[in-house]
Order: sequence, then C-alpha cells, then structure tokens
Amino acid sequence: MTKELKLVQILRAIAASMVVFNHFNIAYSNCNRKSFFLNSGLGHLGEAGVDLFFVISGFIMFYTQCPNPDTQKGSLSISLLFLKKRILRIMPLYWFWTTVLLLLWATHIAFKDQHFDLTFLSCSYFLIPYFSAHAGFRPLLEQGWSLAYEMYFYLIFAVVLIFRRCLSNTFYIALLFALIYLISTFLKIPAFSYLVAYPMNIEFILGAIVAWVVMKWKFEINRNLLWLLFYLGCALMLSKLFINANRVIVYGIPSTIIMFAAVLLDKNKHESKISSFLLFLGNASYSIYLTHSYFAFAFGMFAKAGKLNHYNGDFLILVGTTVTILVCSLAYLYIEKPLMELLKKRSIT
Repeated sequence: MTKELKLVQILRAIAASMVVFNHFNIAYSNCNRKSFFLNSGLGHLGEAGVDLFFVISGFIMFYTQCPNPDTQKGSLSISLLFLKKRILRIMPLYWFWTTVLLLLWATHIAFKDQHFDLTFLSCSYFLIPYFSAHAGFRPLLEQGWSLAYEMYFYLIFAVVLIFRRCLSNTFYIALLFALIYLISTFLKIPAFSYLVAYPMNIEFILGAIVAWVVMKWKFEINRNLLWLLFYLGCALMLSKLFINANRVIVYGIPSTIIMFAAVLLDKNKHESKISSFLLFLGNASYSIYLTHSYFAFAFGMFAKAGKLNHYNGDFLILVGTTVTILVCSLAYLYIEKPLMELLKKRSIT
C-alpha cells in the first residue's frame, strides 16, 4: 500500500486557493480601479493553481494505481473499474453545480443577456468541447474546461490500463498523447484540437514522471535541501512576471519541482507537523474549485457597480478570497461528502 502523502493533499488546498485568488483579481479588474495585485501581475499568478492541479493528478494516478498486486498485467475490467471510479468522483458533483448555474440562468439571475442552446448545454454537461459566442470552448460552469482535460487524461490512462499496469505506463501514455496530437494536426477539427493539442496536457505526464521517479528510486536528501527545492519551485513561478513563455514552462515545470520536493518530504522518515485545517481544505479542494465562481461573480458585479469604491482593492481581494474559501469548504461537508457517500453505497449494492 502507498503511504498517505499529507503534503500533497495540502498542495491541493494551495492550488484551489490560488485559483480563487486569481478569479477574484479578474473580477475586480472589471471595475477599472487600482490594485497592487493587478498592476504588478501578482494577482494573475493564481492561474498556476490549475497547472499544479494537473501535475498532482498525473502523480496521483500513477502513485495509486501502480503498486497494486496485479501491477504487471492490465485488463479491460481493471480499465473499466478505473474509469467508473473517476467518473463517479468527478462528474456527479460537477453536474450538481452546473445544474445550479443553469437554474440561475433560467430564473434570470445569472447570464441574463445570454441564450444557451440545447447543444451547448448538453456538451457542457458531458465536458465535450463546443464553441459558443459566449464562452468560446468553455462549458456553462467555466471551471469545467479543466475537467475536460482531466477526463481526457483519465481516458488515455484507462486505455493503457487495458494492456499493462506498471511504471512503464508513463512512456506509453506519453506516446498515446503524442499520437492523438498528431492525428489532430491532420484532422484540423477545432473542438478536437482544443482538447488534445493543448500544451497543458504535458503537465499530467510531468506528474506521472514524478511518481515514476520516487517509486523507482529511493532518495536520501536532507530535509533542508528539499524545502529549498520546494521554495525554488515557488520562486520560479514568479518568472511569469518577467518573461512571456508558455505556461507549461513558467507554471508546469515549477509545479513539478514543488511536487517532487513535497513527495520526498512526505516520504521522509521524520514526521512533519501538518495542520489538520489545511488537510481539511485539501479534502475540500474540489468543492472549492467548483463553487467559488459564484462568489467571484457576485464580487465582480458589486465592484463594477461601484459599491466597493470606498475600500482598498487588495484588501477586498484578500478578504473575498479567504471568505470564499471558507464558505465553499462548507459545500464539501454538506453536499460533496453526503453525495459521495450515497454514490458509494449505491455502487456497492
């Protein structure tokens, strides 16, 4: 059995918090008022939270799947079981919050000036890329854009699980990603290319490589050096402020360094003092990610209407981010957990 990696769970909390912070900055930018976070570019660095999520996903899939007893041989049943678990983990909660947003639109509370046709809504529910004038290729619940890439990675992973289930999967998954990418260059179908030719898909492979490295070799690295490596990864994310490069370079590679250091710190013989509250936020990270946009949207409306003009913008962004993270974590306790427990009981019966 693999050891529980608490620092990795905390990285999930950090990633979700970064995304919330980024979206509050974007919301505040609509009111055309000054903000140090916005003017300096620091506010938009929170978008790196998605890259960190992708690296974590790539790592977790390999770290949890490879050590199983039947690790050398795959099968169709193993593949289908994997897909079933991932779909049950991702889709029901996404459907729930998409439906909430759809009801808000139907009652003219949100997206009052928008018209959504049945094709767009259907594709939104099933994370199928579909171009709309309103959101480009993004679904109704905008955060679903990243979930589309998650599900694409899970599908690739499931295909490889049919044939083999060992650490060399990293190579075969990368090969399959590359093959489908090449096919997209010939087909030239915009929606298909949007999904399979996006550079951020590489970040799943980077996370898988971290899992492969730490599971194949034993490292004895001083904890101080590991923390130095961790903070180096954090510092490298700041390079986005100075260079205009693909986000895989400025966010993906630093996220990989952070991930590598965090895993080795977790596997170190010395116990780390881990905040139970941060672990809770890590558990709640998916609910936080799915629900925070409701609050960021409301914040943006108030800011654009001039109702927040008497307050410091950076203070508002920080308070809004913090309160939203705390409130959205309640959705984990009272919606996500009961829903997951219900689905688990039904899948058993």
